[in-house]
Amino acid sequence: SKIASSSPEVVDLGEAVGAFAEETTPRLGAEEVALRVRADEGDHRITADPNQVRRILVNLVENAVDAVASDEPGEEKRARRATVTLMVRRMRRSIKLTVKDNGPGIPEDLRERVFEPFFTSKAGGSGLGLYLVREIVLASGGTMSLSSGERGTSVSMRWPFAELDTKETNTPAASA
Repeated sequence: SKIASSSPEVVDLGEAVGAFAEETTPRLGAEEVALRVRADEGDHRITADPNQVRRILVNLVENAVDAVASDEPGEEKRARRATVTLMVRRMRRSIKLTVKDNGPGIPEDLRERVFEPFFTSKAGGSGLGLYLVREIVLASGGTMSLSSGERGTSVSMRWPFAELDTKETNTPAASA
């Protein structure tokens, strides 16, 4: 369960999410799950390992798909289409990624435990997905939160803007 060594670099989170969605959408369509992407205009650069960003997306989207596709036998078919939404927003001091589903939500008594290693409520689950996502986000300087209710679950992560190598200010040496 150890996080693989990280090779952080400047990553445009909006572009990474868009590329992930483009390759994932056909598979989800076969499962009758709509994948939507919403991204603000502009720069979404963070400093993170692109492979770890992908790992975050894979784990969170798989969990969301499991949640929206988990109609119990005998239940009436959902009135709304099963949907997973990926949102990238530029905030005042950070870039925010939210993975949201319109599934049944996480029961309140389980919400505090979902980030514990080896805790799972899914048959065949390892209990490491959300734990590893949280560890990756924290190790890359980000923060993470979860909200859940009867209309779905949202997992949000925030990272500071990437530090750029070039400074926009002129120094006396640069202007000489």
